[in-house]
Amino acid sequence: MNFEDFFGWIGMLLVLGAYSLISWGVFVAQSLGYVLMNAVGSLFLLYLALKKKAFPLVFLNGVWILISLISLIRMI
Repeated sequence: MNFEDFFGWIGMLLVLGAYSLISWGVFVAQSLGYVLMNAVGSLFLLYLALKKKAFPLVFLNGVWILISLISLIRMI
């Protein structure tokens, strides 16, 4: 497994984990853990998408990071 794919797998686990935890009631949408898992996971997925030139996924993860950062700023 190369470096980019490793980051992609970690990013996928973080985003999927955040969604699972919020769906199961472990997190609430305004929790720091949820926002950070989404932001970091999307950042890793953005890196992979850029390396693979998968531009629809670049856009999706860029917006996902932006939403996460706005949520993080509102928490502060």
